[in-house]
Amino acid sequence: MRVRAAFDRVLLVGRPDGELPVVVGSSGARLAGLTLFVRFDRVFESVDGLAPAGAEEVNRRLRVSFDRARGIGFRSDGGLDCGWEVSSWLVDEIDPSDPLVMRSRPVGRDAFEELLERYRDLFVEDGSLQSTAWAFTDADSGEPVELGLRPAASSSEVRAGGRGA
Repeated sequence: MRVRAAFDRVLLVGRPDGELPVVVGSSGARLAGLTLFVRFDRVFESVDGLAPAGAEEVNRRLRVSFDRARGIGFRSDGGLDCGWEVSSWLVDEIDPSDPLVMRSRPVGRDAFEELLERYRDLFVEDGSLQSTAWAFTDADSGEPVELGLRPAASSSEVRAGGRGA
């Protein structure tokens, strides 16, 4: 199956007092962060319903950063050989009735940028935003596709310089 890959980048709120701001327009939810998904133009081949080989490597080649003066920045390490686009924006919220659970809610680009600007001084500056999730879509239809994880490389493959299949 031919698929396209998208990976998230997470921008976290960090306050010395630990107090998170209330998200405007929510029912008291606290802002924990903002997330954006970057979708790559490269089409990958998924074999046996598993995440395609090479997708994580493409993701590693695009650095997404945040600093308060310039905002969010994107740069390739020079080895990125495909295009990319931001495909979705989310606000990460903590419900005050269940403070151990964070939920991500899709928002439009304008709402994302408004929250980023309003709370700019609260976000943690980071030269390489963490990527914690991925999504795959059918390359032809654009419909979401559920794929399994690829098996990890065995210790003997790692010692030999291999990355596993």
